[in-house]
Amino acid sequence: MQQNTSLTPALIRQHYYSRNVMIYTVLIGLAVLLMGFFIAVQYQDYDYKTTFIATIEDRMNTARTTESDLTSKKIEIDKEYESTMQEATKAFVEIFPASENYTELVRKLDLFFKDINKLNNPAVVTSIKFDKPVQEKNSPYKILPFTVNMNITKPNFDEFLKHVYTSGNVKDLTRLIDIKSFSLTMPDEKSQTKTLVLTVKMEAYMQ
Repeated sequence: MQQNTSLTPALIRQHYYSRNVMIYTVLIGLAVLLMGFFIAVQYQDYDYKTTFIATIEDRMNTARTTESDLTSKKIEIDKEYESTMQEATKAFVEIFPASENYTELVRKLDLFFKDINKLNNPAVVTSIKFDKPVQEKNSPYKILPFTVNMNITKPNFDEFLKHVYTSGNVKDLTRLIDIKSFSLTMPDEKSQTKTLVLTVKMEAYMQ
């Protein structure tokens, strides 16, 4: 018996229906893939932007902190500089006073001699005489000449020389003084104290 293979309307409808279902399935699959790809791209873009923004904010916060630290450091350095300049100015005025300042010079010499003067090791200033200040050649400073007469032992005179040679020290804030010359009278050999009678010509510096 021969089978009927002619295309009936029912078969045609079934054929197109199956074909449309397959096409729709493919289209839906492609749509799902495209949507997934779009979502993945958008997520990566969002994640990148979020990370980028977080990095920028972190760097901005670091910059603000650094700026604040630098500002604080600058204020601290300015204060230290101002303090150092004040100390330097004070030291300069002590070492090179703007005037003769006789009283302070005599006072500090008197304190020094009182400190080293002992009963069996005397150091006594008998007189101090000042001359007029003179301008030192090729120098912005002036010199105040003065003469000191003293009765002093050899050990204490060594201490006095040390005091003079270390004058002008910023740490001790002592006025710069110098010895130009000195003359002495040797003590009597029978004397127990061995006191020297000295005339010391000195100079004190000033602005």
